[in-house]
Amino acid sequence: MKIWLLPFLLFAVLAGCARHNARSMTGASFHGLFITNYGRNDTEGGLSVNISEPDGKLEIRRSQYFDVLTATNPANGQVSVAHNASVTNLYSNEGWKAQKGWFVFVQNDTQIWAYDGNRFLWLLRMDKSGNSWSYGPRTFPCKVPANVLNRISADAKNQIMSQSNGS
Repeated sequence: MKIWLLPFLLFAVLAGCARHNARSMTGASFHGLFITNYGRNDTEGGLSVNISEPDGKLEIRRSQYFDVLTATNPANGQVSVAHNASVTNLYSNEGWKAQKGWFVFVQNDTQIWAYDGNRFLWLLRMDKSGNSWSYGPRTFPCKVPANVLNRISADAKNQIMSQSNGS
């Protein structure tokens, strides 16, 4: 009886220590999509970008599939495990409202640039674990892609360039 118990316990410990395996709903990465039309725009990488025409609101949804998802409740330490689970995160920015000349650039499945058509450039970064970071409208942790800079107003571009030069 002890012989079969040891391999079982070893398997249980190794399985419990394994990190979750996250991937987009389709399992594919996506690169370089400019969005300039209102409505819902889906990418191959599990992102959905929706720009509402009536109010100009931008919402980005990211769906991920997990073979095994382990979550710990910080309040009581209870651990939950889900198999074949999907999680959808919703991102928006209250300061961003689509105006004439707006666009969204999905650089890849973890980085999205959104320009409101006036002065507000927003960068949303997401990692594979569901964490996110929001930057803008003038300072960014990385270089603004040339194809984004070329599409924004001169005023917005000057404000970004003056911040990046330390002014």
